Amino acid sequence: MNTGRDDNPEGRLCGHLAAALANRCLGYYNHGKKRFERIVGLGVHDTDMVAFAEVEEALASVGILVLTPHANGRSYWLFAHAVDEMPDFLARTMSADDPRAKVVIRAFVQIACQFAPTLPWWNPPDYTNPWFEPPALYRDAMDWLHRTDFAKRDGDRFQWTQRISFAMANEY
Repeated sequence: MNTGRDDNPEGRLCGHLAAALANRCLGYYNHGKKRFERIVGLGVHDTDMVAFAEVEEALASVGILVLTPHANGRSYWLFAHAVDEMPDFLARTMSADDPRAKVVIRAFVQIACQFAPTLPWWNPPDYTNPWFEPPALYRDAMDWLHRTDFAKRDGDRFQWTQRISFAMANEY
């Protein structure tokens, strides 16, 4: 449960990004618009795609996904935390300068900017950095990206800042 504490803003940011990624990977837009609040034990879909494999790696590195053996002899990545628990969990378990934060941020950008619903890329050197309104799936994540200076905010609109460029580096 999110208590609203800002004791570790980057850990809490990663928790909100993890929650958005969990909802996206579990088919937020493929199965109506149902949000998955209780996902413990559910697995990740679309893992054949490189970006989704990056999500698995990122979320496993911070303890959101755990590799779990199945009766069929195979192991599967399953969610170990409910969506609403992720921000508090990562605020408690990640340090303020945790290098895994960049891995989670990069995974979020890869998914949010490449797959529907899509957030815009920031594309230097052409420099098209538009203001945009995120879809409902990404609103909490964008709010926390703003709180931690990865995005600017004007009402319901956001714009990327230079701080996010490391996560978009693969695309330009």
